[in-house]
Amino acid sequence: MRRCRIMDVNQYQMTAASHRSTDHLALTDLPSVVVTHMLSYLTWEEKLSIIIAVPQWCSCLRSVAAWNCVEYGNEMDENVYFLKEKRTKFLFCIKQYGKYMRSLKLSFGGKLSHMAVKITHAISEFCPHLTAFHIAQEVPFQVDESLVWRKSVVSGICGILQSCKLLSNVCICQPVIDWTESPDNNIILNIIQQGLAHKLTSLELNAESLWGHEGYLEFLKNFTHLKRLVTRRENITDEILLYLVEHKLEEVTLVQEEEIPLQQQEHLKEMFWTKVLSICPTFQIDMVLRYIMVIKDSFPAKMPLRRLILDDLVNIVTKGVLEHLVDNYKDCLQYFTYTNSLLENYETGDRRLPSSLVNMAMRCTKLRYLQYGFPLSSTSILLLARARQLEKLLIPAVEVSYEFDWQTDPDWSFEFVEWLKASGKSERALELAVSEMFGFKWRLSYDPFTLNEQLNTMYM
Repeated sequence: MRRCRIMDVNQYQMTAASHRSTDHLALTDLPSVVVTHMLSYLTWEEKLSIIIAVPQWCSCLRSVAAWNCVEYGNEMDENVYFLKEKRTKFLFCIKQYGKYMRSLKLSFGGKLSHMAVKITHAISEFCPHLTAFHIAQEVPFQVDESLVWRKSVVSGICGILQSCKLLSNVCICQPVIDWTESPDNNIILNIIQQGLAHKLTSLELNAESLWGHEGYLEFLKNFTHLKRLVTRRENITDEILLYLVEHKLEEVTLVQEEEIPLQQQEHLKEMFWTKVLSICPTFQIDMVLRYIMVIKDSFPAKMPLRRLILDDLVNIVTKGVLEHLVDNYKDCLQYFTYTNSLLENYETGDRRLPSSLVNMAMRCTKLRYLQYGFPLSSTSILLLARARQLEKLLIPAVEVSYEFDWQTDPDWSFEFVEWLKASGKSERALELAVSEMFGFKWRLSYDPFTLNEQLNTMYM
């Protein structure tokens, strides 16, 4: 009996060893087309790591299919001591596999130092088949002159635009430019002077992109192939924007963080938007309004408003203003945000606003995203969720009160009223009820994510 047990154990060990060997062979002997497909889902760092673990897969990286879209970024989350190492690894990746890359997105969080310049030069040399190129500067809360794009950076980027002949999709996002310095340090002026403006399809200019710039952005007329533009509201005019729309512009984001002089307020009114839509019926505009006063005149009719962000306004948004928004943009508004992210002053807002929000959800047929940062009852949230199948409803948990505070509508049944009361009695009951209506797991927000971070995520 003992001998049989020993034989059984030996047989089990041999079988287990055989299985381990088979598993190892199965991993390394996968068809190259399967391995390439698997590798295509990995980040560039993961790709470099996995070929160290499985050297047999190295040849599978020498394929266009393995490099669908290469994204380099998240530098602001990186320890400063490891940043140089990360850039060095990416430089190696470009030199080794650049000829297989077709789409490249770079986002630098720190100063564009010597290593960043070497990366841009390597792209122009080793990525001849690029069709899409995106470069962005992640902007920290405090920006100093060390982040200004210098001559070497400007030269490197222009080199990419010149060398990569197949480029059809180019975005420059949030370049840090001091317009009082030498033109050699100005990426915008260099692109224009070198005859490369037609290569840009997307341009995003923030406050740091326009340091020292005075007047309207007349230089934008050189970018006749722009499809998307993000810029400051105070620097744009009817003439400039209409010129771009007459060429290829399809969407614009206007950011306003200071009051505009009275004479400039005559731009972008109803007549202008009528002209825009006659040229490009699918045109869309996003607006970000912060630290200013908003009134009904801020929102003209015919404007094809897709996204509206209102944050830290001087005045509160009234029921009348919100209903004016709904009347004008019920057929186009997709995203609406109203927040008080600085929280410098406790503000409850117009107490009639919850009913207007529900009305917005009911009437705005394309509404997909709603963020509201002021006090709201659980009953209001339930009615919002019931009015529209939203993709995202973002409500801070600290702003929610669990109460039935609505006057009963004559059309509401007794069962519906009881459902509102039961579903709004606690956080758990509310989240379960909204999740059931949306068809996905919904939760109140405890995320300290600032609006600045959300805007960077949205537009970069």
